[in-house]
Amino acid sequence: TEEHRRIVSLFSSELAAICAATHLSIPERLGRLMTLAQRCFDALAAPACPAELTALALHGLLSHPSLQPLIFGGKGVGSGGDGSAQLLARSEQAQTELIERIREMGLPAFAVTVTPAASPN
Repeated sequence: TEEHRRIVSLFSSELAAICAATHLSIPERLGRLMTLAQRCFDALAAPACPAELTALALHGLLSHPSLQPLIFGGKGVGSGGDGSAQLLARSEQAQTELIERIREMGLPAFAVTVTPAASPN
């Protein structure tokens, strides 16, 4: 079916290209790739099961106006529903403020800081 072809396309090409680029240590680019990954999922996979994957709460968080100045980008993680989101903060200070704002929305939030690995060359 066309729906099946869209899902296969998502996991075989679009996300493969995004995953290949995630080794980048440029936060702005990584944030854009995270947002692109979410858009690809929404366009190609979510229509297969809209009752489970529409994810209104997730999209509300990802697009919340008060969070945009604090992030480079973000995406859902896990099964693709409303469960969890990753947001890439613009700075350590932005990360602290981001967590505070998300908690003010009544949602749990915690920080994870990832240091880029050194380039092999």
